[in-house]
Amino acid sequence: MAFSPEQAAGKTEVDARSDTYSLGAVAYFLVTGKVPFARSTSVETMAARAAETVVAPSLLCPEAPSDVEAVILRCLAKAPQSRFQDVASLEQAFALCACRNAWPAERAADWRQTVSLAVGHQHVLPLRE
Repeated sequence: MAFSPEQAAGKTEVDARSDTYSLGAVAYFLVTGKVPFARSTSVETMAARAAETVVAPSLLCPEAPSDVEAVILRCLAKAPQSRFQDVASLEQAFALCACRNAWPAERAADWRQTVSLAVGHQHVLPLRE
């Protein structure tokens, strides 16, 4: 469940910035192997999404590139106006990250296999060499 803070607060008027929040939550998981705001119940998770600050990916995964982290944190901003306005602008931001072409496909596959065994997840993305 990757509800945006405004959805978690029960607001009915949401726009594409809610989608960028959700994609940021997916990217957070891909980088850290953890979901943002994991709590015991869905109600606690939604309350945390609405009120708490997310733990920076680099605190959970020190090798997370700072430019990737900045994109993810902007996606996860509480205020919709602070997020990317649409998925196209989010895509452009990720395309500008220094690590975008750093890994050949074979190395990325090896890395995913190694990390999935280490953290117990099937799907994570490579960060950098």
